[in-house]
Order: sequence, then structure tokens, then C-alpha cells
Amino acid sequence: MSTFDNFIKKISDAADTAFGYADRFSEVARLRYELSRATKRSDNAYEKLGRSYYEYMKKNEDEKKEQQQPDFFNFKSDEENTCREIEEAAAEIARLDGLLRKAEVKNVCPVCGASLGVKTEICRRCGAKVKSEK
Repeated sequence: MSTFDNFIKKISDAADTAFGYADRFSEVARLRYELSRATKRSDNAYEKLGRSYYEYMKKNEDEKKEQQQPDFFNFKSDEENTCREIEEAAAEIARLDGLLRKAEVKNVCPVCGASLGVKTEICRRCGAKVKSEK
């Protein structure tokens, strides 16, 4: 194989590696976006539930004072739907968080703790040899 062929092969391999990193980066960005949306849905549902409970308590404040504790489980259908939204959002958050953790696999330097690329063999901060994940 000529020097030129070796050069072309090295460039091709480098391009393949770069495209692989770009794909991983876009997947991580997509997962982060979806996680953010699921978290926002969960936060909105909690806020809606809290507002509903506040209105319920405010309404009952004027009623009989002999009632010891409010009936927390006497939800109207709206509150039941909101609780269901919270549970669904929590499940989605957990699923996306797991996928994101898998997509963000990185090497860590055993000497200085620096975050390194997956295929890094030598730490760029301290120069220690790092076991690469291939």
C-alpha cells in the first residue's frame, strides 16, 4: 500500500470517528431535550395539583370547623387525571434519564479524575495512561 493510500485510509478512519461522535452528540442533545420536556410536564402537573388542592382547602375553610383533617383522597376527576399525569411524567423522566446516562458514557482519568473521550488512552491533563473503552 502506498503512502498516499495510507494517508487516505487514515483520513477516512478519522472522518468515520468524527461522524460517530457527531451522532452520539446529537443523540445526547435529543435525549436532554426530551428529558427537559418531561420534567416540565411533571412540574406543570404538580403546580396544577397544588393549585387545585389550595382551592379545595380555601373553599372548605368556610365550612364546618369540626372536621379534623381534610380528605386528601376525595379528589375530583381533574385531580385524578393530574395525579396520573405526574406518574406518567415520572416514568418518562426515569426512562429518559437512563437512556441519557448510557449515551453519555465517558472515560475518567484514574489519577486526576478528568473527564475524557471514550477512546482516550492518555489523559490530556496529567498524562496518565487511561484504559480506553473500545
